[in-house]
Amino acid sequence: MAAHRQVTYNLASWSPNQRGELVALLTGRGISHDWRTATTLVVADLVESEVDGMIEVVHGADDLVLDEDGTKRVPEPHGTLLPAAPLVLRAWAFLADAVLTSVAWWLALGPAVDGSTLTAGGPAVGAAILACYFVGFVALFGRTPGKMALKLEIIVLETGERPGPLRAAVRFVVPNAAWVARLVLGLTGAVDALWQAGVYGAVLANPRRRGLHDLVAGTVVVRRRPD
Repeated sequence: MAAHRQVTYNLASWSPNQRGELVALLTGRGISHDWRTATTLVVADLVESEVDGMIEVVHGADDLVLDEDGTKRVPEPHGTLLPAAPLVLRAWAFLADAVLTSVAWWLALGPAVDGSTLTAGGPAVGAAILACYFVGFVALFGRTPGKMALKLEIIVLETGERPGPLRAAVRFVVPNAAWVARLVLGLTGAVDALWQAGVYGAVLANPRRRGLHDLVAGTVVVRRRPD
């Protein structure tokens, strides 16, 4: 390796599992390499392109950054900079949003919160209110009023950006799909309850506390970034 220019990679943003996966690829290809530190990899320039490709495979993106000293660095993922929102704060935010949407629903539909005493269009009006609230706020601001109060926000996991209209709509539709099916197909409320329990219960098994709606939409709830 000393006979050739050396290429240095800074992999500090990676987990031990990711570095182990890269080592397996390097070893499998018989590429000589050296770890200067636990997170700094050095290889010969002859295999630079091949190692770049391996890093892209493990990292899942072609976004190596070339620092001023010539070191190639894998950028910090947004998830390491913005911690996942604690479940207790998310629960309080959910409760605040539930109160606000219930008030809006009551103002629009009257005392029958489920719209049962109104015409067939009653539930549709209620659904439109919920959609405007959750999709609108998330698409425009990345957070609902409840999350604003608790200093939480919803971001795209891979980019850290606001979800936008499409992701916000997907994130709303997933937990409410069974509710819509119940209205259309006449299913029991138990189906809706079980579905939502599965959607939101997924946060308990996910290290980033992402529910099924977050997994499908590609989003994550985090503590709000400083203004």
